[in-house]
Amino acid sequence: MKSVLIVMPTIGEVLQSYQLSRELNNLFHGNAIYAAVGDNDASAAANRIAGIEKVLVYDSDIKEDAEDLLSNADPLVIFFIENCYYPLLLIEAGKRNIITLLVSAAMNNAILHHPRYERCFTMDAYRMFSYVGVKSPGYRKDFVALGVEEEKIFVSGDLKMDMQRLSLTNTEEKEYRKKLGLQTMKVFIAGSISSDEIKPVMDTCKRLLTEKDNVKCIVAPRFLGDIKHLTEYADVLSVRTATKTALIDGLVERDRVDVILLDTYGELGKLYGLADAVFVGGTLMPFADKPLGQNILEPLFHGKPVVVGPNVKKDSDIIDRLKEFWPGVSIGNSEGLSESISFMLSNKAFKEDYAVVVRDLVKFGNNFEALTGKLSEIYDMIIRSERTC
Repeated sequence: MKSVLIVMPTIGEVLQSYQLSRELNNLFHGNAIYAAVGDNDASAAANRIAGIEKVLVYDSDIKEDAEDLLSNADPLVIFFIENCYYPLLLIEAGKRNIITLLVSAAMNNAILHHPRYERCFTMDAYRMFSYVGVKSPGYRKDFVALGVEEEKIFVSGDLKMDMQRLSLTNTEEKEYRKKLGLQTMKVFIAGSISSDEIKPVMDTCKRLLTEKDNVKCIVAPRFLGDIKHLTEYADVLSVRTATKTALIDGLVERDRVDVILLDTYGELGKLYGLADAVFVGGTLMPFADKPLGQNILEPLFHGKPVVVGPNVKKDSDIIDRLKEFWPGVSIGNSEGLSESISFMLSNKAFKEDYAVVVRDLVKFGNNFEALTGKLSEIYDMIIRSERTC
């Protein structure tokens, strides 16, 4: 049985694959949906996606590995999420006449000059895609400039804004608050933080816990391996921590935990709905491999006040507009982080006004009709091809 293969090297691409996986399962009934991931963290997250039948590791883009992946997956069609990443895999797929799509695609100067994508540009990879689905119409010209024929380009929408994955129902919120001990608490969430941000984030948690009543913090590391380092530094600060899994399983008393460490992938976007204040990780001390920056839209989807560092490359226009409302949105150091989060937690009227500004500024609700239409077109093309063979 042939497969449909989704290439998702890191957690960022995995989180954009939920919507795509649902669409593909609805369309390709007789074909298995496979994922190709770049590391163990991405593998663990991909295994949480309903409808993914098999997760394959593809961590080195060399000809022999590309051939092995294609032989093992035997794909009818391959989807790349957001960017090329693996030009040799793309080339080998082309040799086998496999349809390839780049969806939720974006381009900016940071990508153009980032070492991670150098091979994609030097090998002229983008023009090899059968189709390119861009996040928004403004990206069309960027891919035309890279040699992609204009008729191959369509608007797929931004797969990060998957309403089903992000939405938090009233029932879910009550259940989370009960199991995590948040019913009467003000909640600070530091989402997807880098290893270098452990100290400033935990220092902020310590200050909030010392200066304010009824505060609980949730810290989500970008990599689960940092749970150990978070716990060790919390011990130095005499801050009580527990993983979210331990709390849900009843292994720890809820009222004996100050900081909850999120030890699962795929939940952060939904959990932002519990927050009273949010720090978007990777913006104070960024990740070397994230030229697009972290996703500020997930907490804004819930109308939550965010604080970011100076390293916001994507959606920086939104941050600029938010700074007009309140300059404390953007901070430059750990002291600024503590000050801004403390202010947010102390001012109910500010949070209400902020939510109104966000609703007026950012229009949520992604339209995936173009993506669905393109998938149907490709499916029909494949069926016609098989009937004539």
